[in-house]
Amino acid sequence: DRCEMYEAYVSSEVAFKLPVEINAITFHTSAKRIFALSKCDLHFYSPAKSGRRGYELENVAKRFSRKPVQQLKVVDDADFLLTLSDQVLSLHSLTFPFPVKAIVRVKAVTAFTAHVDKKESSSKPNSFYITVASKRKFSILRWNGDDFIEQSNCDLPIPADNPLILTWAGRCLCYAIRDSYNLIPMSYNSETKAWSGENTRLFPVGDVPCIIDLADRGMVGFTRGDTVTLRSSSAGGKLHGTTQLSQDVKFTGTLLAVVYDSAYLVGLLPKGVVEIRSISPSYLIQTITLGKSVMLAPALCGQVCVASAFDVWLLDAHVNLRRNVGHLVSERHFDLAVQLTDCGKQFNETEKVDIKSQAALNLFHQRKFEEAFTMHAEIKTNVITVLQLFPDLLPEKFARHSAAAPDLAENEKKRAMLALSSYLAAARTQLAISLEQHNKAKNGEKSGARLLAKEDYDRARTELQIVDTTLLLCYLKTRPMLVDSLLRLNDNSCSFEDAETMLRDAKQLRSLFILYETRRKHQMALSLLKEQAALAPHSDPLFHGVEHTVEYLQTLGNSHLDSIFEYAKWVLAEDPVVGITIFTGDETSELARNLDRDRVLDFLEAECIEAVIPYLEHVIFKWEDDSARLHEALLEYYARKVKALLSEYTHAFHDDENVIRAGQEEGELGVYRRKMLKFLHHSLSYSPNKILVQLNTYAFCEERALILGRLKKHEEALSIYTGILHDIDAAEEYCRLYYNANDPIDSQVYLHLVRAFVCPTDPQLGAAVLAAAAAGYSSGDLPAAPKRNVPLAIKVLSRHADKMDAVAALSLIPDDSSLCDLSASLTALVRATAQEAAATAIRRALCESACLRVERRLKEVSSTRVLITSNTQCVHCDKKIGTTIFVRHPQTGEVEHVFCYESRSDRNKIQV
Repeated sequence: DRCEMYEAYVSSEVAFKLPVEINAITFHTSAKRIFALSKCDLHFYSPAKSGRRGYELENVAKRFSRKPVQQLKVVDDADFLLTLSDQVLSLHSLTFPFPVKAIVRVKAVTAFTAHVDKKESSSKPNSFYITVASKRKFSILRWNGDDFIEQSNCDLPIPADNPLILTWAGRCLCYAIRDSYNLIPMSYNSETKAWSGENTRLFPVGDVPCIIDLADRGMVGFTRGDTVTLRSSSAGGKLHGTTQLSQDVKFTGTLLAVVYDSAYLVGLLPKGVVEIRSISPSYLIQTITLGKSVMLAPALCGQVCVASAFDVWLLDAHVNLRRNVGHLVSERHFDLAVQLTDCGKQFNETEKVDIKSQAALNLFHQRKFEEAFTMHAEIKTNVITVLQLFPDLLPEKFARHSAAAPDLAENEKKRAMLALSSYLAAARTQLAISLEQHNKAKNGEKSGARLLAKEDYDRARTELQIVDTTLLLCYLKTRPMLVDSLLRLNDNSCSFEDAETMLRDAKQLRSLFILYETRRKHQMALSLLKEQAALAPHSDPLFHGVEHTVEYLQTLGNSHLDSIFEYAKWVLAEDPVVGITIFTGDETSELARNLDRDRVLDFLEAECIEAVIPYLEHVIFKWEDDSARLHEALLEYYARKVKALLSEYTHAFHDDENVIRAGQEEGELGVYRRKMLKFLHHSLSYSPNKILVQLNTYAFCEERALILGRLKKHEEALSIYTGILHDIDAAEEYCRLYYNANDPIDSQVYLHLVRAFVCPTDPQLGAAVLAAAAAGYSSGDLPAAPKRNVPLAIKVLSRHADKMDAVAALSLIPDDSSLCDLSASLTALVRATAQEAAATAIRRALCESACLRVERRLKEVSSTRVLITSNTQCVHCDKKIGTTIFVRHPQTGEVEHVFCYESRSDRNKIQV
């Protein structure tokens, strides 16, 4: 446990001598004063003037306390002096003669400690607390500027005797009672303003109890005989920089007092021996014998006060600091050298970085890879410099073999790469953040972001590429499960060619696909999917089937339409039902919705006819596309489908007696005819003339009737219903659908129906056979010419007499018809005529009444006399009316200019 001896502290002479025996000593860091207490008097010393070494007496506060002081403490962060005398705790100002500012009202105080909560101090300036032990209970008090206020919600009982000493270490309250040390991790609830914690008994107390706060290390030390036991002062209970729960620093004799001066523990042993030891690692550094010294007190960083009854020495580590650090570096004690350079101000940043770089390299050679890379991260070593320890991981232009690069065994190399991957992950995060802030600053998106110089920006981009590429290789060799996460990062900067080669060599095809996908190498990604799907079942299950290719193609847009068509071919060949979803997407897909639909239709017509109808139905019905071309294409493919199915449907149109209505056929034929009829009825985007040409066979009777109705060729349409289909109900439904009394053509539709029954062979009216022939049916397929059906004509006339010209309808009825047969029709005609006459009479009477009212009103208004004098004013603008045109309000008789009236919004009835 011994480091080669060097002189850590220099103490060649006494700092000062006291005229009286002292019983306490403390150091005021900010003022560089030493306070020495002799019973009730307080001596304070300041650095000697005129360039002399040591300290000289500045003043003495006589009768500083009425009774002897048992404990004295300077609180540097709050500039207060605390004294405990006769179990009374007092707060003094640090200006001579140190008057009492406040006395703590807690009685019978046996021990106290003070601390400033730095976590609160930024928002609450009065964050100075004292903790006192009294009557087997702790009390926490807060300084409010004038007095101490006890925290009412603090209830921390002491399990046994009153504490001998009490110390805050971080967020832990540590104390010693007669038989043990104890520790309470403290927490403060800002809402309830309560302190709480659970007491933990540690281990027995030695002869001289002492508690040391190692704040910069997050540790607290407890003395036991010749040993200082260190524990973490954090709530988790772990030591700073290690996973052990505790560690010991052993001295060569029983400890009377111990102080911490980073990076040393300075212990006072019997017979005035002062022993200096390092902490991590624990080495004996120096031994000094100073008379009958009995007290220690920490001073400035690198200085310790040692006092006997009448003498005070100041141990100073600054004198030999540079020489000592050089000695430690030459002896390869880098851990201690680094600690010393961090504590002293004699080393600039460049020197500190150089020493830490040597320390990191030494750790690497000692196979302490994690510690080495942690130190590199701390001093922000250039990443490429670090990677030169692994020449085989760097690209050729950077892979210079460093003399410091050791030859590692395979298992050591794996451990080194594991540690390297953690280091590189942290390094890439910092580089990515720096580049992101640069981009935001460049785009003006974020205020306060730092804009990098061009050289720095280019260097950061290059380093990020090297880091990501090397990190990928490390993950492939040590942590394959993290490869995909790295590749999916938005700012991943791996060299594409190197990454592709590495992934192919490692046969990581899933990861290779992710690389292609994230780098938008769509052709490569789709080729990989196709190749691996063809190798199923021997390939990775991820690539089996067409689903993954479909999902990928759905993420591409119009700009990649050619690629979509190229790789959709094999998908449609494998599974047309799934393949069609490439172009229809899901409910939230905007990319599929925005594809060029005309080009998609052309592609499907060329590659997969069976997918055309599902695609067109989705586009028209789900996306509500009203393109004429798409509507006409859908009707064309409906017609093709129906024609193909009709050729296999043996019962269709077997004879005139067994004609089955469109849409009532069995199987697919009925389904597609119903779709076609519904679409013809509801769509307004197709051209009827174009569709009519395509439906030129005898089978599409009802479809042609619907189209002829859209063209207002009602006679031809009705001739199909009456002469071919012989469906009177359908004919009447047709008339109901198209009848419009205000349209000169549509208002005659019922008259056309009567004519179709009465005169089916009249060339001027278009008999059913002639109309069907004109509609495109071949003579061999047509039924016999329809015969006159006067009873049906009379029946239609009786039902819809009010919707047709009665005279024209009756003139169509043959003269040889009996009045008995016409009675119902004539009755309906008379009734309809009477109703129309009555309605006309009522309308005429109402018009005459309205005219009479207007005439009477005109007479009344004309008889009214309006006198305009030279004093008559406009009620709106108060100007004279004179000879201008005016209006008169009939209710009030007031007059105003016409211009004023027209400019008002609340116009009433007027009289001009």
